[in-house]
Amino acid sequence: MAWGSKLAIFDIDDDVNAEENILDMINDMVEGELYFIGAHDLFNEGHYLDIEGKELRYIKWYYNEPNNYNGSQNCIAVNKGLKMFDLECDYPRYAICMIPKEE
Repeated sequence: MAWGSKLAIFDIDDDVNAEENILDMINDMVEGELYFIGAHDLFNEGHYLDIEGKELRYIKWYYNEPNNYNGSQNCIAVNKGLKMFDLECDYPRYAICMIPKEE
């Protein structure tokens, strides 16, 4: 992870290049692993926000997800196919990070 990076936000509607950037990230992902992204429902169960507090618009759940297993799965991870899973936030996983654009 680079200094100044943060968990990736998958908001394709916001950035025309986001889909291309996500596809580049997929090439580096390991099959069968899950990767945390910058999205959660920590404040309101079932209402997903990105780490900047904006409502998540790009949601592509894996089969039978989200399931909030044991009532404690509030963070989102993705697999290589970009299908989303809800997981416990402190579960050890890889993460996909991004470096914000210079403004």
